[in-house]
Amino acid sequence: MTLAVADRLIQRRLLTTECKDLSTAACALLNNGFGGVLTFALALTAGQVQSATFDPVQRQRWLEPQVLALLLLSGLIGTAIGIFGIECQRAISATSFSVMQNGSKVAVITAGIVFFADPLGSWISMLGLATSLAGSFMYAWAQQHATASKASQQQAARAQKLAT
Repeated sequence: MTLAVADRLIQRRLLTTECKDLSTAACALLNNGFGGVLTFALALTAGQVQSATFDPVQRQRWLEPQVLALLLLSGLIGTAIGIFGIECQRAISATSFSVMQNGSKVAVITAGIVFFADPLGSWISMLGLATSLAGSFMYAWAQQHATASKASQQQAARAQKLAT
C-alpha cells in the first residue's frame, strides 16, 4: 500500500510540476517504454521468448491472425487507457485518481463475476470487494459535500461583499 501511494504521489507531482510541459504522448511513450523493456527482460528470464521463437507449436500460435489482431487491439486500448490516465492524473488529485482506479478494478471484478461466472472464492473476498466499493462511494460523497460547501461559502462571501 505504501508503494502504491508513493507511486501515485510521485506521478502526480511529476505531471503537475517538474514534467508539466512534457506532452501526453511523450509521457505515454516513457511510461510504456520503461514497462516494455522490463516486461521483455522478464520474458527473457522466464524463457518465454525462447519458447515463442524456437518451439514450432508456440510460434504457430503467435502467428495466428486472430492472436495478432487481439495483440494489436490490446495495445491500442492499453495506450488509450494510459493516455487517459495521464490526463486524469494531471486534472485531479492523487487520492481521487487512486479511488477512481480502485473503483474501476471493482467494476472489472464485478463484470467477471456477472458475465463470466468467476468464483468469488470466500466471504473474505466478498467483504473486500464490498469494503472497496463502499470506500469509493464514501470518498466521492465526501468530495461532493466538500465542493458544495466550498461553493456555498464563496457565494456567501460574494453576497456579503455586495451588501457592503
